[in-house]
Amino acid sequence: RRSLIDKRTAMLGALEEYFPSHCVWNEPAGGMMVWVRLPESADTWSAHAKAVEANVKYNPGPMFRGDRSGKNYLRLTYSHNTPGEIEEGIKLLSGVFNDEGLFKT
Repeated sequence: RRSLIDKRTAMLGALEEYFPSHCVWNEPAGGMMVWVRLPESADTWSAHAKAVEANVKYNPGPMFRGDRSGKNYLRLTYSHNTPGEIEEGIKLLSGVFNDEGLFKT
């Protein structure tokens, strides 16, 4: 339990540091996932391959919707990685999203 709390704290802190303030995410009280909402124009499917190339993975939001809506959402899991790896991964992901234009409002 303590480990998940530490990892959640690392994930939320990294999002706060590396993602723009117009992005929104939940602060889970339990579990091991964070949902992130990017600007409406963002398409998380379009940047997925670039993120994988950068050695960071996430789940595009539409994969959890029958109608494949929610293209500007993504799900991040923090249960497996260390707090340091989580911070590095969010930093890398932020760079990919910035390069791909997903942070543009």
